[in-house]
Amino acid sequence: MWLRRVNGYFRHHLMPAKTAIIIRHSYADNAHNVADVLRNLSPKGQETAQILLDLLDGKLRPQRLYTSHASRALETAKILNQAWKVPEAQWRVIRTLYIGGEDTYLDAIQHTDPDIDVVCLVGHNPSISYLAGRLCGAFRDGLLPCQALVLTNQDWRANLGTWQLAQNAIPSTIKDA
Repeated sequence: MWLRRVNGYFRHHLMPAKTAIIIRHSYADNAHNVADVLRNLSPKGQETAQILLDLLDGKLRPQRLYTSHASRALETAKILNQAWKVPEAQWRVIRTLYIGGEDTYLDAIQHTDPDIDVVCLVGHNPSISYLAGRLCGAFRDGLLPCQALVLTNQDWRANLGTWQLAQNAIPSTIKDA
């Protein structure tokens, strides 16, 4: 909440919530003859990313999408964006998300324009899980492939540990059942 001065008096107003959708990339091929950064999604990974869309709140529409440059993260983001339609100008492909620590992810969130209310980050373990742990105090043991956490707070620069978990989406495929 914040205070606004109206006619000499302070009034309480709710600030619009900020929402971060944090996603570990989907299942990748286990190609041994390809550099790790170039590994594509497996057929199961493509299917799981499609399933994730059904699990996430249909009203969530990211205005900005952050992803690493690794093929599997980019492919996951592109599958999700078939529904979300985040304009290409609002994509941020950040190379350091591939090898950087959770501070790299946190930096992306904390430097998001205050006019943006919903962002999506697609990244890699362990850093994306450590980020979740720092924001909401959970999930440090690791997110599963294509697991998505929807976290909310009042400000992109909110204190660590104060983000609220609004949704934990874990897609499973028919092959998993």
